[in-house]
Amino acid sequence: MRRLLVIPIVLILLLAGSVMLSGTASEKPAEFSFINRGDIFTLDLNQMSYMQDFRLTYGIREGLYGVEPTTLAPIPAGAIGYDVSEDKRIWTFHLRPESKWSNGDPGTAHDFVFSWRRMLEEPGEYTYLFHYLRNAEEYEKSYGNGEPIDVASVGVEAVDNLTLRVTLTNPVPYLLELAAFPPFYPRHERSMAEFRVFTDSNDQQTDVMDVFERFVEAAQKVDCSNGSSTDIADRFAAAAGLKGRQLDPGAVAAWLETAKGFNIKVKTQAELLGALGVFAKMDPLAGIAAEKASAPPAGSEGDDQTPPDALAAVAPSEKLRRMLAGKFIRYTYNKAYTVPPKVVTNGPYVLSKWDFKRRLLLLKSQYYWDRDNVRTNSIQMDVIDGAAGQLLAYETGQVQWVADVFPEQAAELKAKGRTDLHTSPAFGTAFLSVLCSPKLPASLGGGVNPCPDVRVRQALAMSIDKRFVVANPEVHLDARPVR
Repeated sequence: MRRLLVIPIVLILLLAGSVMLSGTASEKPAEFSFINRGDIFTLDLNQMSYMQDFRLTYGIREGLYGVEPTTLAPIPAGAIGYDVSEDKRIWTFHLRPESKWSNGDPGTAHDFVFSWRRMLEEPGEYTYLFHYLRNAEEYEKSYGNGEPIDVASVGVEAVDNLTLRVTLTNPVPYLLELAAFPPFYPRHERSMAEFRVFTDSNDQQTDVMDVFERFVEAAQKVDCSNGSSTDIADRFAAAAGLKGRQLDPGAVAAWLETAKGFNIKVKTQAELLGALGVFAKMDPLAGIAAEKASAPPAGSEGDDQTPPDALAAVAPSEKLRRMLAGKFIRYTYNKAYTVPPKVVTNGPYVLSKWDFKRRLLLLKSQYYWDRDNVRTNSIQMDVIDGAAGQLLAYETGQVQWVADVFPEQAAELKAKGRTDLHTSPAFGTAFLSVLCSPKLPASLGGGVNPCPDVRVRQALAMSIDKRFVVANPEVHLDARPVR
């Protein structure tokens, strides 16, 4: 009898497990559900360029200014106001004192400086908009080739925690509109530190940040409770993997005081630079040769968009000297910083769940400065592909809004006189990219590519009936997205 009971009991346990794993069986439905223009590509401010990414970002992040939903005019958000100089080139923004991040940390002007600097150090789709700032373009280019100009010369400065000064090369009358655009939003540097990936690192673990990390780890291990300063320095050198080298005991003592309990994964760039200054006094990179620079990719010669890295063939000790002199550390971020549970944001909602290709769940933020006027406690973005599936989800009440209806479907619904179908004017540009390399890639079968011939490209352009496109904007090219 006991054996007969085993099978049904196991089935019941498996069924219960599947319900728990689904994460939705016992979960209260969101108060508002919608289908976005498409699935999310990225929530990294540097890289985003698609409407659906921006639409969701408006819910979880906030800039100096926001957008009034009816007139689309910029309205105060993270800032409560500004002063502008007589020549219209210096804008001083006064930040909202009650603004907080979703982890409870206060919002500061330094968060904007960090985020705007990142847009220049790791250029994205909209980095060019930051070129209105004084010396921004120069900093972007110089940072890219490993010899950045002084970042303090760039026209964004935290005067104090609640005052942000923006200096422009020339007047920009639409600066408030830019301030309301997601690429200009702030980011929480300390929470992102866990996902930082250093550029000056290599497989041999001999570059600047490799050795720095090894020295931090060694400082946690070395016994400082007994022996002379020279003995402690020798024990530290052994723990750091230095063979046949004697380190200055005074420099080691200063390093141990700095590095004990030092957690790289929570430190800001300024804090890392401070530690690197102490690290440098031990001459930790002496004798390490420069890594052999790799050859540029084939076909990249003469590409002025990709300047050579001036630090690529520099010995690590010289690289460290330049990093300290220029007050910079080169790194990127693992995009995991944009997903829950670690993502920290400052908007009316927090990103609570992100089930890949299924849904994103937003919950009302308990720290948002204007939370009393956030009337919906939860919002869910459902990911549903295909016009039929999206319409069915709307018709059955699974979602309350389809943000962008497929053009062909919109025409049909409009013909039926649907009163819940809304259109609004929008501006957009569509273009086709043509591969003009002499040969087709192997993925396309190889062989001679006809497109380098300008006559072929002209024929492709002539094959598009532009009059038909212009005469039917709502159905073709979706020039007026149906919402």
